[in-house]
Amino acid sequence: MLKFVRGLPLCILSATALLYGCIATYKESPAENQAQLKFVNQTDLPVDIFVFRDSSECRYREKLAAAVPSHGTEFVRVPAAPVAIGLILGYADELKFCRQIISFHPDQTKKYEVISSKTADECSVRVVEALHRNGASEVRPVVISKREWLVPLSEAGPWCAP
Repeated sequence: MLKFVRGLPLCILSATALLYGCIATYKESPAENQAQLKFVNQTDLPVDIFVFRDSSECRYREKLAAAVPSHGTEFVRVPAAPVAIGLILGYADELKFCRQIISFHPDQTKKYEVISSKTADECSVRVVEALHRNGASEVRPVVISKREWLVPLSEAGPWCAP
């Protein structure tokens, strides 16, 4: 769980918003060994989601998706290899946000849901495997690593330690 940051100056938020436009958009690779990720936003905050092409140090950030409050995204294919994902939950008008980086190793052909949630002062992210058996839907928790976010989004990275 991470605490929300409050009172961030508006000029920093504006600069961050400008930088979002400079980030490459994620392109699904045509590799056969892929898993599928769906992002579920259970908060009343918008969520920006990034994938890091170098998952060991969180380098080469690409915008993967954005999830509006209380909604999910479509499934996105990612390589069945270690993946690092950054999520930023934020309220621009209240000048508070929460950011997290998680890592896990998805298995090929499996479907996962990355779920963001929050309390009044904290946010959290969990990953579940989405199972569909005999017409019923189930979820199984997935072990993830929570990574320390090292530098501001406006810097070039690496964004997490190996």
